Parts: sequence; C-alpha cells; structure tokens
Amino acid sequence: MLHVLIKDEYVIYRKGITGLIREFFPLSHVVESATLEELSGLITQNDWSLIIADVKEMNGEVMDFLQYYRRSFKDIPLLVMTESFNPLLHSGLMMAGAAACLNKSCTGREFRSILEKILGSTRHINSWTN
Repeated sequence: MLHVLIKDEYVIYRKGITGLIREFFPLSHVVESATLEELSGLITQNDWSLIIADVKEMNGEVMDFLQYYRRSFKDIPLLVMTESFNPLLHSGLMMAGAAACLNKSCTGREFRSILEKILGSTRHINSWTN
C-alpha cells in the first residue's frame, strides 16, 4: 500500500492532490497537513512511501524542514510542488534533497508521470517539470 503525506496550506490543493493519488493508486493511504510544523509532527507517525510538500520560496522555515528531512528521513522521497518557475529555487530544492520539483500548474498526466518515476526509482530525478 502506498502511504502519502501531503503538505499544502490550501485545502483545495490538498484535496485535488489527494483525489489524483487515489485515482492513480486506489489502495493508497493519504494524510494531509497544512503547515510544515504539522508535517514535521506527522512524518514520524507512519512508514511513508512519499512526501509531497508545497514550497513558495526558500526561507528559514523551509530550510529548517529540509535539514530535518535530510538528517532523519532522506529515504522517503520528497516531491516539492511550487508555483514558481524560478530555476534557482528548483535547483536549490533538488540540492537540498527533493526527489523532484513540479509546478502546481502541471497536468494530471505530468503529475502521474513524476509519481511513477519517483516511486519506481531508488535515486532522485535530476530534472524538474514546468
């Protein structure tokens, strides 16, 4: 069974991502969180297959989470969703340990493709999708 932890401050994005995951992987277990603090607390409560988190910008809170993630949970793939098309942000997130970065304006097909690549791979994906 696929266990996915989602972090997005907007409930409509969380519900949309949850719906797509359940459509693509019907037996999946999805837990939603609205903040990085909540995500950090939930990350220890299950054997997660994937973490999906939105990031608007690199700031202290994001850097603290990424350091915590890298130190303790680097074996769980992290998919970062962002509204930004800034290649420096995407590059920084990948260097910080994200398995992939995907823009929130992606299609369902692009989202599924990235999920399949992440879940079917033991290494990180070295590119990001607009």
